[in-house]
Amino acid sequence: MFDLLLGNDFYRGPLPVDERYRTFYRAFGMEPPSEVLLVPVYLSDRLLAVFHGDAGPSGPIQGETDEYLRLFRLFGLSLNLLILKTKIRDAARTPASVPRVPVATGPVGR
Repeated sequence: MFDLLLGNDFYRGPLPVDERYRTFYRAFGMEPPSEVLLVPVYLSDRLLAVFHGDAGPSGPIQGETDEYLRLFRLFGLSLNLLILKTKIRDAARTPASVPRVPVATGPVGR
């Protein structure tokens, strides 16, 4: 199924006639859809997931392709932001292995 993405940034179109695509849907007990949308989701330039959407057997997918692409690009960026936020918080913490220097409370220099 996902070879429809090979050489493409996304795939939106009719399900190819090839029997292997129809078998994919039959394995889930579903009728093959009239239209399919596949959009890869990246996290730091690594493939994290592939969104699979379809219109079912009766009609086309609603909405513009650009809206879906923008949604999943923002989703990947949001995940990157959450990871950076966690890294920043972790870096701001004092490591447990570093001994804390006691703060002088009395007169200094005696």
